[in-house]
Amino acid sequence: MAPDPGAGLGRSWPGDEPRPPSEARERAVYAFEHYAESILGFIGRLLQDRHDAEALAQEVFLRLLVEKGSFAAEGKLRSWLYRVARNLSLDHLKKQRAKPVGAALDLLLPAKLATDSLEERELLEAMHRSLGELPPLLRSTVVMRFLEGLSYEEIAEIEAVSQSALRTRIQKGIELLRVGMSAWLDLTAAGEEPGAARRTVEDQKRSEALQ
Repeated sequence: MAPDPGAGLGRSWPGDEPRPPSEARERAVYAFEHYAESILGFIGRLLQDRHDAEALAQEVFLRLLVEKGSFAAEGKLRSWLYRVARNLSLDHLKKQRAKPVGAALDLLLPAKLATDSLEERELLEAMHRSLGELPPLLRSTVVMRFLEGLSYEEIAEIEAVSQSALRTRIQKGIELLRVGMSAWLDLTAAGEEPGAARRTVEDQKRSEALQ
């Protein structure tokens, strides 16, 4: 049974856990046991493709096997894993042609948010669609902050930007999400096709780029 991509959602720094082993193979096993579900969920939410997400998650841990750096602190190991996962995902997305958002909802949202309520389901679907329409760079930032629960300090280190620049980036992502969700919900209520909502979000992106 494949691990739940959202199972590591909001996981905090494990401050009471022992330091990661220094030997490469033991370190990789340790990292897989503690972070495999979180990394798979993170990549899945960026790629929106379970098969590709599983392949890239495997690549992350294979790279850890040959990594020469030291991870004496637990936080350094987690930051390294997310940095490699993010970079591999962004590179992968650059090579892919743009395609409609069609991933299963559980790739982007945690299983614990599943609901039988039609109204809540429509809200989650709007969030799913809008998140999938964000530019990959913004999507990765928003996912790390709000779905993975990483701190501003962690994300700034992973993305190699200042915290002030990071806050600006996150604010822009939130604004686009708000516009996208409003468009999806309004058009869904009006019975229009999803493509119309996507065009509305794309128009907003172009408008933001010109400002």
